[in-house]
Amino acid sequence: MNKQLLFVGLLLGSIFTINAQTISFEASEGYALGDINNQNGWVVTGDGEGGFIANQSISNTLATNGTQSLKIDEDVDFGGQTSTIMGAFYEFAPLASTHYSVSADYYMSELDGSNFGMHLVGATSFITRFEFNYTGNIRTVETVGTGLAWSPIEGSSWTNNRWYNVKVEVNGTEVKYYVDNVLLRTGATTITEQVEQLRFAHDNYGGFAYVDNIVMTDLSLGVAEQNASKFSVYPNPSNGLVTISNDLNTALNSVSLTDINGRTVKTVALNGDSSAQVNISDLSAGVYMITINSDQGSVTKKIVKN
Repeated sequence: MNKQLLFVGLLLGSIFTINAQTISFEASEGYALGDINNQNGWVVTGDGEGGFIANQSISNTLATNGTQSLKIDEDVDFGGQTSTIMGAFYEFAPLASTHYSVSADYYMSELDGSNFGMHLVGATSFITRFEFNYTGNIRTVETVGTGLAWSPIEGSSWTNNRWYNVKVEVNGTEVKYYVDNVLLRTGATTITEQVEQLRFAHDNYGGFAYVDNIVMTDLSLGVAEQNASKFSVYPNPSNGLVTISNDLNTALNSVSLTDINGRTVKTVALNGDSSAQVNISDLSAGVYMITINSDQGSVTKKIVKN
C-alpha cells in the first residue's frame, strides 16, 4: 500500500559559499553516482519512519555541465502528494544579501505526471516558489505570507524531454522569474527572510526530472556591480605572471582562482598595494575565474591560462 508522506526530513548544515558558485554534480566536485542523500550537504525527504525516500540520485544519463546531474524521481512506496515536498534539498549558511539569484537547468520526462519545482526557503517558510505544473504551464507563489497560493503565468508553457534554464532573482521583496533568459514575471517574496535552503522537489505523481548547472550569485557586491570595469587583469591569456591593478587606488588583500567546476585551485595573499602580480604558471591550461578581494569588496574576472 502506498504511504502518504507526513513530513520533510531535517536538513544537514553545510556552507554554500556565496559569490558565484556552480554545482554540476561532477565526480571532481566530490559527487558519486547513486543516492544523493548525505552527499556534500544534500539530503532527501524523510519517510516518516526515521529513513528517507528513494530515487533521488546522482545520474550520468543526461547533463548540461559535465557528465553527471541530479535526478529526482518517483518513489513507488508513496502515493501522490498534496504539495511538491519530495526531492533533494541543499542547506547553506544564511545569505545576508537581499539581492541574489539562483539558476539551474531543468529537464522533465513527461507531462500529466508530477509537478516539478525550484524553491528558495528561509528559516521558517518559503521565500519563492517556482514550478513546472503537470498541465504544461508555469506558476509561482504570489501571495505574501501564505507560501502556497499558486498563480499561473499567463501564456507560459513547457514541454517534456528538453532542457530549460530557470533563474530566480530576488531583490529585497521583489522577485523576477526567468526561463531561458526570458523574464516571465516580476512578483513578490512570500516572506521576508534570509535565504538558507534550496529545494528541487516533486509531488510523486509520476515521471522524473534532471537538474544540473546550479549557479547561485550574490548580486549586492558593490564593487562587483559598479566598479568591475576599474579592475584590470593582464596579460590575458597568460602562461606565467599576471598583473592585477585598479583605478580606484583600493588595497588588494588576496586573490583566489577557481576552475570551471567551481573548485578553488589557488589562493594568494597580497600586501595591500593597489597593484600586484600573481604567478599562474603552475596551473593547467584552461579557463579560470579569478576573484580579487579588496578593502572595497570583491571582483571576479575570467582569465585564460595557455
